[in-house]
Amino acid sequence: MHFDDITWLDFVRGLLTADETWLMQQHLTVGCVECARAHAFWSKMTDVIAREADYGPDASDMRVVTDAFKNANRTAAIPNMTELALLIFDSFREAAPAGFRSALMQARHVVFRAGQWTISLRMKTESANQVFLTGHVMKIDSATEETGAMEVILQQSESPVAGAVTNDFGEFHLEYRDASNVRLFVKVSPAETLEIHLPDQNLLSEEIRFEE
Repeated sequence: MHFDDITWLDFVRGLLTADETWLMQQHLTVGCVECARAHAFWSKMTDVIAREADYGPDASDMRVVTDAFKNANRTAAIPNMTELALLIFDSFREAAPAGFRSALMQARHVVFRAGQWTISLRMKTESANQVFLTGHVMKIDSATEETGAMEVILQQSESPVAGAVTNDFGEFHLEYRDASNVRLFVKVSPAETLEIHLPDQNLLSEEIRFEE
């Protein structure tokens, strides 16, 4: 009488009933060479599998690799052909009312236009050059206020630095470190992506003074 490999694997893993375990232990006691080899093999394999977690990468290393692949996928997701949105309003270029001149401008409001789309952005810089960007993407003359979810990617030079997905009303929020040469990409449809060149952010933390 011999036991098959599946049964010996269950034996070394402690998955058998008490009676089955006793029967197989007695079989090993009588000195069956074939079953002793099977038992030794599956015992060793179980030990190897149990130690496998000791050779796994650190969680921090896994995050680095995962983020690298995420960024690669985002870069590939930006098509070569985009529609450039033009700046049509900048609150820093508007004269402030009397009494508010020489005041510290805490937030900047800019509006861009591309075809039937309008992108309204509010940019504010906090401590440590952390920029808080809120946006609203709207379609002109749309019969409904809802636009559906759209992917938004913030990119510096050729590297994505932040990303978000709009809600059904085209609203989104991003946080990132202050940087130059920053562009915002909005995928308004699978075949149409808008490209927005964000204005110089150095003004966000400076005191803006208007001439009389």
